[in-house]
Order: sequence, then structure tokens, then C-alpha cells
Amino acid sequence: MRVACLNNLYGVDILSEAAEIAKLRLFLKLIAQLDDISQIEPLPDLDFNIRTGNLLVGLADHKDATRRFGGGQLPFADLDAAQTAAKLAADAYTEFIEEQATDTGGQADPIAKQKLQIQIDKATDLADTILYEARNEQISIESWKRSHQPFHWFAEFPSVWLQNGFDVVIGNPPYITTKGRNRNRFNYTWQGYDTEKCPDLYAVCMERASSFLNDQGRFAMIVMHSIYFGRDYRSLRQYLSDNLRALWISAYSRQPAGLFSPSAAVRNAIVIGLNYSDIPFRQTTGLQRWASSFRPTLFERFTYIPSCRLIDESLNTWSMFDDLWIISGFESLRKTGKKIADSWRPNGSLLGFKSTALYQLSPYIDEPPAFDRNRVPASQTGGAWMCFRSDEERDVAFLITAGRWMFLWWLALGDDFHVTKQVLGSFPADLSSLSRESRLIELARKLRDESPDHLFWVRKAGRLVGNYDLRKCRHITDESDWILAQAWEFTREQFNAAGNLRDRMTFEYKD
Repeated sequence: MRVACLNNLYGVDILSEAAEIAKLRLFLKLIAQLDDISQIEPLPDLDFNIRTGNLLVGLADHKDATRRFGGGQLPFADLDAAQTAAKLAADAYTEFIEEQATDTGGQADPIAKQKLQIQIDKATDLADTILYEARNEQISIESWKRSHQPFHWFAEFPSVWLQNGFDVVIGNPPYITTKGRNRNRFNYTWQGYDTEKCPDLYAVCMERASSFLNDQGRFAMIVMHSIYFGRDYRSLRQYLSDNLRALWISAYSRQPAGLFSPSAAVRNAIVIGLNYSDIPFRQTTGLQRWASSFRPTLFERFTYIPSCRLIDESLNTWSMFDDLWIISGFESLRKTGKKIADSWRPNGSLLGFKSTALYQLSPYIDEPPAFDRNRVPASQTGGAWMCFRSDEERDVAFLITAGRWMFLWWLALGDDFHVTKQVLGSFPADLSSLSRESRLIELARKLRDESPDHLFWVRKAGRLVGNYDLRKCRHITDESDWILAQAWEFTREQFNAAGNLRDRMTFEYKD
């Protein structure tokens, strides 16, 4: 078991404490496998397997250096010398492993370890100088090494480098925004990545880590679910699609339960990729919401489908949706070229909506009441407005937004929290035509009249903020949803599937 650790497990973290904890956990896992105390063997020396360093700063090999810095910036003769030293380090590592394998009494000869460390130091010192000069740093090389902690993969893991990379790369990179002032929190800078303009550090970590796979490699990382849809993450989605032949991406809400502890409060995505596949493909899941009791069977319950694009293909977004019947209906509607935003006007009939959501969208024509700390009527918070060219088109938009169709559209294309005009306005509906359906107008007015009967209150910073629970108006929205389904030539099966999915996502899985 200990030899398996030495030959197969490698890791790196920028925090030395994290590296020490990882080694300790491996030791405890090894001991936990024993049935009897007499089976205890000397613990493996993992100092060359679990390392401290910066994933984003350093050279992987000759190819990596050329791609990220260009031939003119690097002294390749020096890089060749560094790689020669790394090959000697690989030989020294083999000797070190053999010494560990034959050690049965905890008295391993330290010479093998010293020899290996010397060879690694030679390679890393050369690589540090090469990269320092290529980056045109304005501080001393010693200061730069302390602040950036460069990690040169061909030198630190030489035996892996000689095998053309890792068979498997897994990780949970840090979620740290790199926008604006927050970028100043880093003591280091990174260069030469396709994703370096993405607004979170996890993006460039994914690019870097996935580049270490060999031709048969497999990749998996848990990241934030913004990878699915964020406009600023286009370069990351494109990089992964271009460099991993097969992709499976699953999305996870944070409520009622989340992948991490409640204190983390993060919406996640798990990205799995292969470096080999006869035909490139990408598959995604719908957004997963589940009660904590479902956690043991969570991964057994969802399926992957070919990823679809329901809005702007130029953004290369990934839909958090997995019902093919409903997707086919939305895609047929898109072919008409019509959308709700076509009916917007600068001045006209107003439709408001709450700008955040979880189990329901909250549109309204008459703004719900709110009160300040002194119980004096106050303006609403967290709301936005859309303006339509007629009351009738506004009323139909009200019904669509309150019903199952817009809720599922938002689930597919939103972020599981914010409700934006962009997503609502992109819904593929011809309001001009639908507004001629008299029964829809009647139902919209009925929904408007009944909404105040289902008022509930939320306390925010001492204020009382009202909202309408439109789930209690399902007798209205279910009828309008069916009228809309018929107008769009949706089948009864699509209508029922949409209702079942809405119900599962709104209250069946609540704790």
C-alpha cells in the first residue's frame, strides 16, 4: 500500500499546512486499512509526492513554456539543461522508491533522498531563473520566489513528466474573485493563460490542471456553477471544449441542501473530462435540488443529456436543464424568432418582478406593500420592471412569468438566484399574437385581483417587505399554461412533464 502511494499519488498546494495535512490524512488512511497492529509497516516518505507550490506559476515542460511565453522570450538551451537535470531526478526518484519498498524497519538509507533532493534543486533553480527573466520581474529573484512560490512540474514530479503527464487529475480549486481591487489580495501574478481574464481564480486553475493530463487522462473538478452560463467564462468553456474530447458537467443548487456544508453556501458544478474519445461530445445535467436525506443517492438520480443552447450560441453557454421534451418545445418556439423583449417599449404598461428567486418567480402588476422600521409605508426592495407597449401584452407576459414555462426557462438559463430582464425577455413568445386570446386576458386580470389574497411578509434589515405567493394561484396559472401550450402546439405530455418538473423543483425536495 505504501509503495502504491509513492508510485501513484501526487498533490500540490500553495499552503504548506495543507500539504502536511494531506500527508497526515494519507497516513491515517493507510493505518485504517490494517486488521491487526502486527501488520504495521514503516510509513512511506511522501515528501516528494505531496508538495508545496503555486499551481499557476511555473513551467510544466518545453511545450508549455513555448505556448505561454513564446520562443523569443525563453533561453531554450537553459531549459534543455533544466530538463536534463529533471531526467536525472527521475532516475533518483526511482532509486528512492526502491529504497522505500525494501525498508521494513524504518531505517531507510537517507542517501537516496538526499540525491533526489539535489537533482530536483538543480532543475528547479534553472527553471526559476528562466521564468524570472522571461517575466521581466522588477524585484529580486529571491523576493519573487518567496512571493510567487513557482512550481515547475517537470522538475518537481519528474517521473510523471517522463510518462507524458497524469492519468487522473482531480481537485477543488479556490473560489476567489479576481475582479478589480480584489486582485490586489494576491501576492503573485500569473501569465500566459487563455482564461486569465475570467473573474474567478478557479477558471485559470482548471485550465492549468487539465493541461497536465496524458493522452489517456481523466479530469474532474468541483467548481462554482457560474461556469455554465457566465458571459465572462466563455473562454473557460471554450478552452475545456477544445482541450478535453469528452465532457460531462453536472449542476447543483445550494438549497435545500448543497454539496458542501451549509456554511459554504455555494452553488456548484462538477466537471468531468476525458482526453480521449472517438467523437468529441459534451453532456450536461439539469440543476439538481435535493433535501439532505437524498444525499446518499444524489449521483444515482440524475442523467446526462447532450448540452443544448437556448439563447445566444455565441456565448457558448451550457443549459442547466435535462428534460428533452420541454427542450424540444422551447427550441421549436425559438425558431419563430419572436421573444418577449420584442414587446418592450421605453414608456408603457409596467410589469414588475422580484429580482431574486428560489422556488417561484414573483411577477406583479401592483407592487406588493412594504414598511420601514417605523411601520411607515415604504418602497419595495429587490424589484425591477419591464415596460410593454400595451396592457394586453403586459398581461400575457404576467401569466407566462407566473407559470411553469417561464420558471423552467429561468431554471435552464438563470443562475438559480438572480432574475434578470435578459432571461425573462429572451423567452420565445409572440405577445402580439397571444394578446388576442381573450381568455388569457381574463385570467391575467383574475391573477392580478387574487394576488393580494396571498400576501406574505419577509423581514429585511428591520423592514417588512411583502410578496405574493403565486403558488397558491395555481388554479389560474395551470389553466393559462395549458392555453399557452396549445397555442405553441405543445403536447399534453410536454405540459404534464413541465408541471411535474416544476413541482419537483419547488417544494417536493424542501427539508
